[in-house]
Amino acid sequence: MSKTRPLPQELVTLAGTQRQVLTGAQLRSELPYHALRRALAEQQVIKMWHGAYCLPAAVMTAGELANIGYDSAPTRVGASRIRTVTRLTAAELTLSRPVTACLNTAAELWRFAIDDDHQTHVLGAGPSIRAELVLHRTPPLDRESRAYGFPVVGAPETAIRLAARADSPERSLAILDAALRSRFAPADLLCDAAGRLHIAGVERVRNLLPLADGRAESPGESWLRWMCHDAGFPVPVAQFEVTCRGGARYRIDLAWPHLRLGLEYDGVEFHTGKALTRDRTRLNALTRAGWPIQSVTAPMLWAGRTKLVAELRDDLRLRGAL
Repeated sequence: MSKTRPLPQELVTLAGTQRQVLTGAQLRSELPYHALRRALAEQQVIKMWHGAYCLPAAVMTAGELANIGYDSAPTRVGASRIRTVTRLTAAELTLSRPVTACLNTAAELWRFAIDDDHQTHVLGAGPSIRAELVLHRTPPLDRESRAYGFPVVGAPETAIRLAARADSPERSLAILDAALRSRFAPADLLCDAAGRLHIAGVERVRNLLPLADGRAESPGESWLRWMCHDAGFPVPVAQFEVTCRGGARYRIDLAWPHLRLGLEYDGVEFHTGKALTRDRTRLNALTRAGWPIQSVTAPMLWAGRTKLVAELRDDLRLRGAL
């Protein structure tokens, strides 16, 4: 079994000055072809796109992913799992000029990205010759802001543009909720940006803005709230806190307090051990306090929505809400 050889210290030092980025030319200057292939196979070096590489130190942790909006732990190493500032540094080296982050890449810097996007989006006039590095020619409404040392399209405009590009109203609402929650895009500035932008989908976004709620803690909660709105249900309260026996306090994703009825979105996480015990303890306490909780998974929400809406409508009618 061959022993792994470390990268030359010259490359490690150089990468440290470039946010862990190395260009293809820099790698080839220190590594022969077979050594570079071995380094890639052993993930001593990670390819982002043609001519742009990084060291493993640039891969985001689960906590960092959550901080920019993603709610899942890293399951693979890919362009979308590399730190945003590292990808933007690679974009600058690739294009030989400063870059301005836009769309989902800007949302990552503003910490309200909800889509695990494998592409890096920057403003630019040239063609997008790499699938992972996309240039967008639309100039921003206002002068660019700065985040983490990079020019970036402002948070309100970024949120409106992303919401307008979303493929459904519930996904648009999730983006607006996340933007409000980040506190970088307050409601008045979102409305201002929506009023000044004239792009496809913006009318839908304008109609959704009154429904946006920064208390939503995940896209799933936003999707559920849209479903309730679309079905004509009474408006639920997001992140409603219930005090149970013994003084324990638990929050419910969506609640109708006057009906003592709760609705929650269950993500893909599989809880075991202590996490499972905490979940069951919480659910049991809420049930004893007179709060039945309807749990909803992604298949129930997307594929089984007709049945889910019918069941909730029956529950609301039984409580005299409809």
